[in-house]
Amino acid sequence: MKTPEHLIEQAFVFRMAAEQSIDPDDELTQDMQLTLIKEEFDELMEAHINEDVVADRIHTLKELADLVFVCYQYAVARNWNLDTAMKRVFESNMSKFVDGKPLRREDGKILKGPDYKPPFLDDLV
Repeated sequence: MKTPEHLIEQAFVFRMAAEQSIDPDDELTQDMQLTLIKEEFDELMEAHINEDVVADRIHTLKELADLVFVCYQYAVARNWNLDTAMKRVFESNMSKFVDGKPLRREDGKILKGPDYKPPFLDDLV
């Protein structure tokens, strides 16, 4: 089988192969997916904290990919197009800049500039 190009397609193919629900009203599946997201986030944090050598960085990357994968699984379980949502969030994030430059908080976080536009996601839920 050829690997689907888009993450949302990969998530759908995985759910079908694993015989997992894609019913957006299936709260049990959604709860399980959220539990998996938390587990993968915890594994990512542990890998990052214990990162010491190249092999540890590889492990951290794997845990990050697992986290993204289960996030996409959650989106498919909710019948949400996360690829489209991510594109719109990217465009929104880019609207934070002022004359192509970021405004930063003291800790480095990028702040919203005066031309910031929140992403429109209403049609995706």
